[in-house]
Amino acid sequence: MKKLAILSNVNIDMIYKLLPSRENVFPPQGYGNAFSLMLDTNSDLAKFSPSVIFFIVDISALTENSYNYEEAASAIDEWFGHFRSCMQPDIQYFISDTLFRTTAIEDIDEMLHYRIGQYWMHCLAQLTENTTQVHRFPVQRLIDRVGTSSFFSEQLWYLGKIPFTAQGCKLIAEQIILQMELLIRVPKKVLVLDLDNTLWGGIVGELGALGIQLSNDKVGALYHDAQKIIKQMQKHGVILAINSKNNINDALEVIRNHPHMVLREEDFSALRINWQTKADNMQELALELNLSLDSFVFIDDMPTEREAIRTLFPMIEVPDFPTTPDNLPVFFEDIYYRYFQKLRMTEEDADKTKQYHENGRRIQLSKKLDFNTFLQDLQIGITREAYNNSSKRRLLQLLQKTNQFNLTTRRYGEEDLSRIEQDNWLVYLFRAADKFGDYGIIAAVLIDITKHLPNIDSFVMSCRIMGKLIENYIIDYVECDLLKRGYYKLTAEYIPTSKNIPVHELYDSLGYHKISSSSEKVIYEIDLALRPKRIYHVNNNLERI
Repeated sequence: MKKLAILSNVNIDMIYKLLPSRENVFPPQGYGNAFSLMLDTNSDLAKFSPSVIFFIVDISALTENSYNYEEAASAIDEWFGHFRSCMQPDIQYFISDTLFRTTAIEDIDEMLHYRIGQYWMHCLAQLTENTTQVHRFPVQRLIDRVGTSSFFSEQLWYLGKIPFTAQGCKLIAEQIILQMELLIRVPKKVLVLDLDNTLWGGIVGELGALGIQLSNDKVGALYHDAQKIIKQMQKHGVILAINSKNNINDALEVIRNHPHMVLREEDFSALRINWQTKADNMQELALELNLSLDSFVFIDDMPTEREAIRTLFPMIEVPDFPTTPDNLPVFFEDIYYRYFQKLRMTEEDADKTKQYHENGRRIQLSKKLDFNTFLQDLQIGITREAYNNSSKRRLLQLLQKTNQFNLTTRRYGEEDLSRIEQDNWLVYLFRAADKFGDYGIIAAVLIDITKHLPNIDSFVMSCRIMGKLIENYIIDYVECDLLKRGYYKLTAEYIPTSKNIPVHELYDSLGYHKISSSSEKVIYEIDLALRPKRIYHVNNNLERI
């Protein structure tokens, strides 16, 4: 477990005591002294050396001596200024969002309260946008879940500067644990949904499209609101699929035409609506989406269907379904945070559904043409993407999640990239598009130039683009650039894993020569001036050297 510290301007002792593995948690040393602890290289905090620091900032306490908006904004600016001066490159930071313990005075001037909270969020958003090591800690969502009176305690505040009730402390501690998990876990990708009594109430084959429970009031509103949450999940990069035993015409009548249906056909990347077993459908969905089953979460109201999938595919997450529809909206919200939440969204995440629809059109084209004609007809274009804070997020995703096309499977994180930047490694990022749409940033090559010869430390590519000879173009591009920089030889590594077998002979096929080989690692070398001509179908004009 990573070492973590929780710093605050209020008493958080109760939160600390609720955390497991407290030997990995820095014990609070008072409150309001966060920045002095961070700046003092001899402090207990420095000796503890946390890799993650949470800031629980009570904005009311921070601005308690401010009597108007300008004074409050100045106090907030000062706080963020101190924070920036204390940041260290090898630490991940979480800062609470609008944690506002409303006082009686603030109740009188609700607009001032609102404006101060908005300004805090503005400053926090600026910071998280400009650095990948700072993240928002979503306390406001916890407050909204239980209500202000259940989250904050006036009595405890005046007794010991503890702003939170026992319930509030418990929710914050649980959220800290979840955020820590997000730093290391790989989020799921696909939400596979049943239809009857899952997306709507009742069985459409028996009740008809207008007889099901799906509306703006009563029980139907619960299904309607649940669909709204699923729609938000889809906008946040969750791939939606249907696996339902149903008459396809009955189901599509609801999906396409029901006035209260939130999720429409275009929101789903793959459909299996038939009378096959759901296990067979699940395998077909994995093949169509080109994703492994361990990235799937399956939702079904029938216990027998859930148990069958759990038994046959233990790698698929199959949560229990609510016994009554009353809990459906909260259930789906919890599904997102348990399985799909990411610390940061990328451009590629937001376009997932569009990308899979486009890929379906590519598959249809591939069935009509021979391989080379198909690649030519795709009109693939590749451009190099600048390496900056925005693209760094996607690079981290590729390094941490890619398994098949990953020659070394080195799972670099934020700290590693900071070291790589300091050592002036060469970082190549590539974006691909074709006539059907934009794939986004699909590949990365990291070149370590600190050794005697430059070395391809990592070469990763999204599985969505595999099988189109794009790797040939990318290697050509990198080699050309290295020649221009005055390098004449290049080394590369292949470290075998159970999942990267598809690329075990990649460097051999690219004309690299083995200089050492063992069961743990194969090392290659190539003379850049003598590299072979490689086949690829890319519209870009690559200047060969």
